[in-house]
Amino acid sequence: MKKKYFFIVYATLLAMVVLSNANAGPLNDPLKDRADARAFVQQFYDWYVVFYNKPFNKKNSVAADEAAIKKHSDFFYTRLSNSIISNEWEQNRAKGKNIRLGFDPFLAANDTRFTYVAGTVNQKGYTFLVDIHSDIATKPKNLILAGKTTIIAEVIKDDGRWMFTNFYYTAGQKTSSLIEMITSLRKQRGEHGN
Repeated sequence: MKKKYFFIVYATLLAMVVLSNANAGPLNDPLKDRADARAFVQQFYDWYVVFYNKPFNKKNSVAADEAAIKKHSDFFYTRLSNSIISNEWEQNRAKGKNIRLGFDPFLAANDTRFTYVAGTVNQKGYTFLVDIHSDIATKPKNLILAGKTTIIAEVIKDDGRWMFTNFYYTAGQKTSSLIEMITSLRKQRGEHGN
């Protein structure tokens, strides 16, 4: 009798496990996630370059990166957006020495004759690092992708939404992150009494 009940309980539990897995969604597909991360970054750059070049944004007292964050706050992880906005605010309030980033953080430049192309995507845990290449707008995309990486965008997928968490810039052998650079600028402003 005990064997019969044990078998019924065992069979019921086994059926519950099998059925619960049958209803679960598919496991994450790394290739799809990388393709989705690349597409998210490319769509942002396709929009941002046009947005940055609008005459209103060039004459506006609000920087294009800050305006973009306010317009599309859901594209940016809170720590990153807060760092950029507070940095802009501090730059505008700074008295005396001008301690600024010196370039648009999403373009790594202030020249807008370039196009930006998302390339290779590397995954580290839940983080995706997307290589971004840039060159003159008239150059074919395959040649742009063959050139060196201009920026690396760090993105994550949070609750089904992609968002930027940081940007990396390479100068020679050194790589710096946007958040590190902003932290350094804030420290320098503090040392200068601003």
